[in-house]
Amino acid sequence: MKVSMKEARRPVTWGVPLVPWLPSASIAINIFLLGSIDGVSFIRFTVWSAVLLVYYFLFGLHASYDAAKVVTTEAGGGAKALEEGKDTTSSKSGMLEEGQ
Repeated sequence: MKVSMKEARRPVTWGVPLVPWLPSASIAINIFLLGSIDGVSFIRFTVWSAVLLVYYFLFGLHASYDAAKVVTTEAGGGAKALEEGKDTTSSKSGMLEEGQ
C-alpha cells in the first residue's frame, strides 16, 4: 500500500507509542485503581478533580489561548507556518536585518 500511494504529508508532531494498546492498558489500570479505593478517598479525589477543572477553565485555558495567539502573531504567517513545522524565529530575524 505504501508503494502505490504517496503520503500526503509527514506528521511533524510526536504521537503516542503502541496505539491503541498502551492507552487501553492505561485506562484499564486507572479504572482498577479508582475501583479499589475506599469511599472517602474517592470523594476526596472527586473534589480535587473538580477544583482543578475549575482552575483550568478559569485560568489555564485562557492563558494557553493567549500564549498561542502571541506565537501565531509573531510567526507572521500564523498557524499555517506552525502546523508545517517551519522555524519562524529565523525568518523573523531575517526580516529585521533587511529592514535595518
